[in-house]
Amino acid sequence: LKLFFYFFTLSLSRTQVITSAPVSSAATNVQQTSFTASWSTPIGASTYILDVSDNSFSSLIPGYPKPVNNTTDNVNGLTPGTIYQYRVRAINASGPSDNSNAISQITVPQTPTANTASSIRTNDFKAVWSNVLGETEYRLDVSQNNFSTYLTGFENKLIPADVTEETVTGLSPNTQYQYRVRAKNAGGVSSNSNVITATTLAGGGTSPLTISATQFPATLASGSTSVTINSTVTGGAGAIAAEIFYRAITGTAFTQLTMTNPSGNIFQAAIPAAVFDDLGLEFYVKAKDGFDTKETSKNYVYRSFAADQASSISTISKFGGTMESYQIISIPFQLEDNLISSIFEPALGSYDKTKWRLVRYQNERNTDYQSGLVRINQGESYWFNSVESIAVKPGAGKSPQFNQATSFVLKLARGWNQIATPFPFAIDWDDILAANGNPTGIGKYKVYYQNSISFSETNSLQPYSGGFVFADAAQDLNLPVTLKNTAGGRKGLRQKSSDISGDEWLLPIELIQGKAINQMGGIGMHPQAKVSKDDFDDITLPRFVKHLEFNSYHHDFFAPRFSRDVVYTANEHAWKITIESNFDEGNITLDWADSDLGINKAQLLLYDPKAQVLIDMKQIKNYSLSSASIHIVQILYFHEKKLDINSSMQLGKPFPNPSSGEVMFNLFSVSSSKARLEIFDLMGRKIHHADYSTKGNEINSLQWSGADLTGQKAAAGLYLYKLITYSDGSPKTSQGRIIIR
Repeated sequence: LKLFFYFFTLSLSRTQVITSAPVSSAATNVQQTSFTASWSTPIGASTYILDVSDNSFSSLIPGYPKPVNNTTDNVNGLTPGTIYQYRVRAINASGPSDNSNAISQITVPQTPTANTASSIRTNDFKAVWSNVLGETEYRLDVSQNNFSTYLTGFENKLIPADVTEETVTGLSPNTQYQYRVRAKNAGGVSSNSNVITATTLAGGGTSPLTISATQFPATLASGSTSVTINSTVTGGAGAIAAEIFYRAITGTAFTQLTMTNPSGNIFQAAIPAAVFDDLGLEFYVKAKDGFDTKETSKNYVYRSFAADQASSISTISKFGGTMESYQIISIPFQLEDNLISSIFEPALGSYDKTKWRLVRYQNERNTDYQSGLVRINQGESYWFNSVESIAVKPGAGKSPQFNQATSFVLKLARGWNQIATPFPFAIDWDDILAANGNPTGIGKYKVYYQNSISFSETNSLQPYSGGFVFADAAQDLNLPVTLKNTAGGRKGLRQKSSDISGDEWLLPIELIQGKAINQMGGIGMHPQAKVSKDDFDDITLPRFVKHLEFNSYHHDFFAPRFSRDVVYTANEHAWKITIESNFDEGNITLDWADSDLGINKAQLLLYDPKAQVLIDMKQIKNYSLSSASIHIVQILYFHEKKLDINSSMQLGKPFPNPSSGEVMFNLFSVSSSKARLEIFDLMGRKIHHADYSTKGNEINSLQWSGADLTGQKAAAGLYLYKLITYSDGSPKTSQGRIIIR
């Protein structure tokens, strides 16, 4: 019993260890030079140690660390408008706890000093005060009766940080006013400053400084060497001066120029034409007197040209009325008369499609001049062709009326859009998309190449030219004039890897038929691709006169012909590709870079059901189809090699042939199917028939043992065979001869 009492007494006398740190609370009673710090009481705490710092505890302010017996402490001797941090530790005989959380607190800013008013006039003056440390805003009071009431708009008026003057307007002449100011931040509001009294001038004094008018020509005519700008400055007191600030419309920094004062209150400046860019000039005028400064809003002078000064449409460069002489054109100017009849018929005569043609793709169809196409508009492009060599001048006009405050709006319809740069300078498509937040569902910019009768992706929208862009939905794009400054600064279009063993790959497939080349086709995989249309896919361009197309049909999408079909990454996939053409020039060749497919175990096969040919696309880099309007081929992907073939395999043909006995037929289909083989002698008598079930994505071998219906070996001679397959559900029959020895 004595031993138990001894240990019980010892455990009671042992000091309890502090197991948790205090929790600091937000400061209270925040003043300019003090605040109250407070914290919680952890179990076992006897006293506390308080740290206060103004540099996140790199060092402590004088007097700290400080022992404290309570859970609050009044921190004094601080600097107004300064951010401080505090933390605390609990103490008992067993030692200190960990540091508490740190609390940050800014002190109330110092009271500002109101200074003597400046720029006093009949109806206004400037209230002025000193700047103080740590303020985030000021509050201004203006009164006529020592703050019994306040001037409208000037009771506790918010003035932004670091602004130390404010023009007080709407005053009466020869009247005494008072003003005072306070500084504010997150810690609180200072007391009022001293009061300043200001008396406005008597009536009949100086009127406020005003730029009452600025006169300048709306345009700089072609051939002019400069433009003169006149500003009328009225009112003000003392010496008055005016300056003009100008830059090219697409420029960056303004150039400052002191304006001359040729007479009275007129100030003048002449700006040389060399300063103008392709669009024109941007400027504003600033006037100053001894008390005030005024400036105008931004003004613009655009370039202009008369009809006889207009340049020919430079992209009209090939003629002859053939597919190779079609070109896509645009006019990047605001014309006085944009009627097609006014622009083209003076040079080409009345519209005659056998002599010249103008067409635009709009409202999901090709629209001819005089069949719904009437005007040439900025931001739009047009197909053009002429049998005779001619020069087309657009007539009088001026540069596009856009500037850094007003962008051109390119309106994209759902589907294909035939567009152009609206400016007389090149801009980049990637920059346009970036300026609009890189929206999804908008494709690359595609232009037409006459020599290959084909389209290709490019990034540059060249003036006087044009191309096509696809949009999943109608959308407006803003085209800032400053796109000129970044054009040409990006690298070419990014190329995806063609290594088919990876999760992300793209294989471009080119079609060639005579002079025509289609470089827009391709297949691929990506882990973010969707079943239907996404930004990895591309849509086949609108047909115009002639077409050569690589189509993967997706009938769930409003534009079902995909020229580039990228699917979700999988171990196996089959693309059904429809090759469509209305050219007459011989065979169609599919061409791809076999060497880019990589050295790996993956397999990519091209299957031609009509010709019954299966080829390994890693070993062969092209394949030819006979001249026909429609061909269907299938491209099969296996992440691991599945079919054992050489570079190519002829399917559906007997081998060996001639044979001394057994004859084989190799068949292939993407899905499981059925087949029937019939053998006839030269008299037309059926000597053998058999039905087979075939497996999908495998080489199926059908056998004829060489025996007739009785089981006897067929006599040596010539036999006919009929092979019926049911790929895709429809029967296909192939026939031929077998020689039995």
